[in-house]
Amino acid sequence: MLLSLLPRYSTFFVLSLITVASLVTTIGCGSDSDDGSTVPIGLSVSLTLPLDGSTVTGTAVGVRATVAGDRPASSAWPTQSRAAAASVSFYIDDALIGTKTDSPYFLEWNSSTVPNGQKTLKAVATNGDQTAEDTATVIVSNEGGGVAVVIVPASVQLGAGATQNFSAQVIGADNQSVNWAVDGGATNGTITSSGLYTAPATLPSNNSATIRATSVADGGATGTATVLFDRGGGGQITVSVTPPTGSVEVGATLQLSASVSGTANTTVNWTVTGGATNGTVTSGGLYTAPNSVPNPSQVRVRATSAADPSAFGEAVVTITGGGGPIPADELELLIGTYLAGFNLQSTIGEVNQFVFQAVLFASCTTGQATVTGSVTENPPGSGQFEYSNTPNDRLVVTLNSVSYDVRVTSLETDESSIDCEDWRSIDRAHGAQYTIEGPNVALGVVSARFPKDSTTNNVDQIVQGAVLLDGRTWEVNGQIQGQESFFIDTGGEGYSLTSDNYSFSGTLTSGTTSVTIAQDQSYEFQTSGSSSTSNETNSVRNQGTNGSVSFSFSGLSYGWVDSNRIDRIYKGSGTILRNGAAFGNFVVDSASGAAGIQLQGGAIVPF
Repeated sequence: MLLSLLPRYSTFFVLSLITVASLVTTIGCGSDSDDGSTVPIGLSVSLTLPLDGSTVTGTAVGVRATVAGDRPASSAWPTQSRAAAASVSFYIDDALIGTKTDSPYFLEWNSSTVPNGQKTLKAVATNGDQTAEDTATVIVSNEGGGVAVVIVPASVQLGAGATQNFSAQVIGADNQSVNWAVDGGATNGTITSSGLYTAPATLPSNNSATIRATSVADGGATGTATVLFDRGGGGQITVSVTPPTGSVEVGATLQLSASVSGTANTTVNWTVTGGATNGTVTSGGLYTAPNSVPNPSQVRVRATSAADPSAFGEAVVTITGGGGPIPADELELLIGTYLAGFNLQSTIGEVNQFVFQAVLFASCTTGQATVTGSVTENPPGSGQFEYSNTPNDRLVVTLNSVSYDVRVTSLETDESSIDCEDWRSIDRAHGAQYTIEGPNVALGVVSARFPKDSTTNNVDQIVQGAVLLDGRTWEVNGQIQGQESFFIDTGGEGYSLTSDNYSFSGTLTSGTTSVTIAQDQSYEFQTSGSSSTSNETNSVRNQGTNGSVSFSFSGLSYGWVDSNRIDRIYKGSGTILRNGAAFGNFVVDSASGAAGIQLQGGAIVPF
């Protein structure tokens, strides 16, 4: 339950809608170093559009990626995730189709420039000496793009005599018929005219077989799938790593070796499970531990057979030094408990942005405020939207080809004050009640922001419903209440003051895990002449439990202050209790704002 902390007053609409769909994301945290050296945070990239396995067509296919992590910090404390510093290059079957140097990492790809068929889409993020990549499989289907055949599944592992049903899709032809064959003949198995493959009763010496489907409409168009033979312990390829276990201090190295049997090809590919956060390994098996103890402290270093990617061996390496780690499940609970109030605030803010901007598109298209019809992002991921007056009973918003059903039961706002260039003209003063349902989200929201007088707004916002994260359903039941004030004096050098005060309350629940939210937030921004100061303070009294362990906060506060919007100084204090007993002190790096817990033994564990 690692919950995202979004920038104050974020207004980027497309990113906002993606956040609504996921609601709960992981903060890219780094690690501290005992010697104060630079520590990698761990760059990662994720392809979000098009979806893996989807069929694409046309000259403007939306391609999008999100990035987390950043270059190393310049001190022992890591900075928080800053995706905007990276660049992302997009490839189709290793051919570059474009590069984006800042967020949003979005481009339009002309899919008609490649032949029809199954393609591999890859996003490679680069930030200094760090790189990360993610891949997805897409099926290109364009008129005039030629005939191609795609087999599902593309790869399967079978034992002797086992069977597998394969299916084939013919792209670019009305005739979907194919002729099935097994390369190498019956030695490698048989396949029927309907695609039912049977592995040989006695497996051959080779480790795999190729299934081939050839289009009846175009004999030059074929698709292939791979069958990996599972020998069940008899003559199979095996990999063992020496030593199988080990212990190494932070920053130190450990030489590993791999032994491969069952094939003449003894080449292996080395990887570290979990990526650079858990250390690195060379092609020769030399493992280097990270500069701080990861969580958990045991990492797996894997050697995978180049001849058979399903065969691998592992060494379990325990990283020592820098203080004992917090168990992974407890750290997850601790972070989720700390961020619950911030996440509640982001959730309400994001879904309001979703609904209000969608209503704005409808209103400004028809010339009147309306909550019916549909708003579609075209092309997907671009942030450009089109309005239609159907359906007539609800508002349907389609984002990145995914539809959200928004039912607004009441909406109060001054139509004359609606500014079609700024959706916040609705958000600034409104009374709204609505539900929003779509992939991974089913929420009911009551949101009010109405003037109390000429300088003060009253705020009362409620959210109830469910969100889905990693297969777990989280029930959200929360409320934000408070006041927003603004004062301006044009006399003399000019003076203005913005002051917001809120209280957060509610619960987040999933199974035995529950977080009770109790948080107050104050924000103030003052200008006088050419100078300005601003600060925010959060008093966090949240409590969280997973059924066996509970965390609570005593006197915990987090905030910042800056002058002239240049020099921001972060601050934090308080005590964290585990099952009612003192566990550690809440600490914050004054330069980066990264938060963590200083254990009683002295070690700092970043959130």
